[in-house]
Amino acid sequence: MKKILLFVVISILSVFSFASTLSMIMDVTGPFSRNFNPYFSGGSNFSARGFIYETLFYINGYTGEVVPWLATDYEWSDDYLELEVTLRENVKWSDGENFNADDVVFTFNMIKSYPALDTGGMWKKGLKEVTKVDNQHVKFVLSQVDTLIYTDIFSVYIVPEHIWLNLSDPTTYTAENPIGTGAYLLGQFTSQVYTLEKNPNYWQKENVKVDTIRIPAFTGNDAAQLALMNKEIDWGTLFFPNIENIFIKADPENRGYWLPEGTQSYSSLTLMMKGLKMRISEKLLLWV
Repeated sequence: MKKILLFVVISILSVFSFASTLSMIMDVTGPFSRNFNPYFSGGSNFSARGFIYETLFYINGYTGEVVPWLATDYEWSDDYLELEVTLRENVKWSDGENFNADDVVFTFNMIKSYPALDTGGMWKKGLKEVTKVDNQHVKFVLSQVDTLIYTDIFSVYIVPEHIWLNLSDPTTYTAENPIGTGAYLLGQFTSQVYTLEKNPNYWQKENVKVDTIRIPAFTGNDAAQLALMNKEIDWGTLFFPNIENIFIKADPENRGYWLPEGTQSYSSLTLMMKGLKMRISEKLLLWV
């Protein structure tokens, strides 16, 4: 039986327009651990990346579009060895502290000191130095011309210097009570389900239409599919066999899925999710 990678949405109109709580599938790897370090992978960390922490720009993996986020603009020097980024003003961390260039410079230097966190390999590819120009400008200096390195630089999740500075080892830090610039805060947490609550300090909180995100744990696709069929889940991503006959046919007006062209394998999951994030953010929530 052919499996199709899909993004399933149940009762989509009511979710967009009226719901204060969104139930969604983030992963199917079993019970959660309370780990919201954005540089780790799996489980609860999926929500750390985007919901809680943010990047300088959002690069849409489906369209290639570069969308301003914590930064509003960037400019290359004439020799393409320096990249200056302009940061967004009036951004706060979820604990009320101001976000500025010090946080960005600290984040990149931390990653340099702990290569395990450098998942994009920026410092190996030629990033030479990151310096503060002023509170709203940061300069990235390269040792060699590489105009594609911006995709790695812009995709780094920025963390608060005032929280991470005193960590003995950020590679083992679990950030059980995470502080970020993102749209959501950690609410209640258990190994079986946790919630994210709307961040009152978010720099574009007026665009966040869902107050609470509820994320239950699933041990596999079968249990997740059943929850979707029973309308216990509003929004999710997973493999679903024979989707048209099993899922859509039962309620075609309120059930749907989106599949990018030419993607029918697990390796396409990230591309598919990135493509949807921007589409959903215009109506529902901000997740990058």
